[in-house]
This record gives sequence, C-alpha cells and structure tokens, in this order.
Amino acid sequence: MLLVKKYGGSSVSSPEKILEIAKRLKDLADQGNKLIIIVSAMGDTTDDLVHLSRRITHTPVQRELDMLLSAGERISMSLLAIALNSLGAEAISFTGSQSGVFTDGSHNNARIKTIKAFRVQEELDKGLIVIIAGFQGVNPDTKEITTLGRGGSDTTAVAMAAQFKADRCDILTDVRGIYSIDPRVSGVSPRAFTHLDYNAALEMTYWGARVLHYRSVELAERAQIPILVHLSSEEGSGTLIESMEEKNFKAVNYNSHVARLHFKEVELSEALGKFKTALNSDKLPTPQIIYQRNHRDGIDLFISTSPENFEGLQKSLDGIATVDSNWATVTLTGRGLVNSEGPFEVAEILKQNQIPFEGLITTPLSLSFLIPHDKIQRASQVLHEKFITGCRPN
Repeated sequence: MLLVKKYGGSSVSSPEKILEIAKRLKDLADQGNKLIIIVSAMGDTTDDLVHLSRRITHTPVQRELDMLLSAGERISMSLLAIALNSLGAEAISFTGSQSGVFTDGSHNNARIKTIKAFRVQEELDKGLIVIIAGFQGVNPDTKEITTLGRGGSDTTAVAMAAQFKADRCDILTDVRGIYSIDPRVSGVSPRAFTHLDYNAALEMTYWGARVLHYRSVELAERAQIPILVHLSSEEGSGTLIESMEEKNFKAVNYNSHVARLHFKEVELSEALGKFKTALNSDKLPTPQIIYQRNHRDGIDLFISTSPENFEGLQKSLDGIATVDSNWATVTLTGRGLVNSEGPFEVAEILKQNQIPFEGLITTPLSLSFLIPHDKIQRASQVLHEKFITGCRPN
C-alpha cells in the first residue's frame, strides 16, 4: 500500500516522540508499504516564531515571516529522517519546494496550484521513506517561499495523497478523532464520530473544528481520498472521512477569531474596495469574509483572520474602518437544520440563555450565529445539550 501520513505538532513535540514515530514507520515499511510522511513544526514552534518576530515588530514583512515560519517544519522533517536512518530504515527529507509543492504568490495563506513531485517519486522508487515539510511551498514564477496558513500541513498531506493516488491519508494528532464538540468545552459530553461524510467534515472545519484544515477536506473530496483522523500513538481507530450515503451527524463548532470591520457612510461595493486596497497596500493575506450587513451609518463586514495577522490588519485599516475583535461564530452542523424549524429553535435557545446574536448564516448543512466572544462556552454548551445529547430534531 501507498500511505500518506501527517503528524501534527504535538505528535513530534520532542525527540522521544519522534523516535517512537520512527519505530512505527519502520515497521510499516518492513511490511512492504510505501510511505510519504508530512510533518508539522514541533509543539508550539510556530507560535514561538511568531512571538519572536513580534518582539521586533507587530507588522513584519509577510515575505520574511514566511521565511521564518517555514523553518519550523524543516526541523521536524530532519529529525524524523535522522531517527529513521538511525534505526536502519532509509529515509530522506524534503522541504515543500524540494518536493514540488507549487503555490500562488500569496504569503501566509498561499494556495497549492500544482504538484511536481519528481524527486519524491524517484526516492519512493528506490524504496526510501520520504518525509516532507508540511505547510510550505514555493511560487514557481518568483521562486519565493510561501506558507499555506495555519493547518496547512493537512493540505500538503492530502495534496500529496491525491498526486500519488494513495490508498489513504492519515492525519495523526493528539485526539482520537473528530468529535461533536470541542472536548475542551466544559459541561458537555462529546461524541466521537467513527465515520463522517466529506460535506459534514467540510462544514465543521470551515466553522471552527481545529482538528483539520477545511481546504484539506475540500481537496480530499475532489480527489476522493479517504482521510483517517486518529491518535498518533494508535493505528486504525479514529474518524474516517469519505463519501457516505447516510449522513446522520450533528456537531457544534466555534470560531473564536472573528472581527467586525465597520466602514462609515459607504455602500458595500465601496467598503469592499477600501478593504481590498488596504490589504494590497500592506501585502496582507486575504481573510475569510463570513458575513456582511448594512448598518445605519455604513457597512459591517465580519471576517475571520489568524491572530498573527490581526494587528497588521488593524494598522492597515487605521482611518478607513474601525476594527472590533470581540466576536465569534457558533455553528450547528447536520441534516434537516435549514429547511425546518431549526433556525427558529436555535435562535430561541440562544435567547432563553441570554446569548445575543448579530447575524445568521445558513448553508445546506449548517446554521451559524455571530455572537460576542465571551459567550462561546455557554453557546456551545446549550446547543450541544439541545441538538446532540437532547432531542435531535430531524
């Protein structure tokens, strides 16, 4: 079998953990499997590098920030290759650019345009285990290093699995799979999924489930690559994401990185134009625009952006729009929620629990409400109790 396995930062957070992974990979290789391994940066390395840059400036040049952050995965890939070779298993490590991950020119949030993995194929043909630094690539036109955004190692893994038509793509992390709610929310009993449809997984990850990056699920569905999410210390158990006829699932997720941009005395087209100009002038990555509304004196845009880009965004919009980061989304994912009493029931539950909301966003598989940031825990608790462990409307 050809397997692609991605190890998250917590899984490779120490030399001891890396050596244990190397032993399991050697066993798989000895059984005749071909292996492509994608690694994230060790532990909190990416956060540490971001904080290091902020000790110099809160608005680093995005090109240089990519150069800095891409170093984290290079450490992981080299250590794992060293560990495997020390055990007698031939392995070689490649950066994103060396493995042929070609992206567009966006810094901090690049998209993969194509994969030209000639060197990876050559080493697989020789029987080597190939280890690739996730989260990074190269713009083939400018030869500049790019990064794929937080969670981008998942996207690297699925892209490689699609390129090589792998039998499966494993995402190995510090949780047993995907749950009906973030296990860190207090006062709830999370349910673990053994199977999920691509559509459900896409909605959940887009609206805040952090176990996978939503772009990796998007890519997996297009290529029809099954994804298995499970503990790095176990084989086989976890959550399998693939095409399913029966979609009997529900979950509550939240996104805590939401900000409201208020543009005074403009229409929507002008607000979007000002926003785009500000982003381009400071070469900031484009955030997700998740909701817009007309305000009595202008336009509100609600966006989701990573914490490391928020201060740069504030500076870029100074004098153009006011920025309020005290927002979040809470999302209920499942069948039968939109074309039913679902929106009214959810709104009533939030109202009964004194949780204000500023907007409702619907898709065929989800309901999302914009709420104050400090209401995340309570909103998640009451919706999980009502729709997951309670009556479960169809």
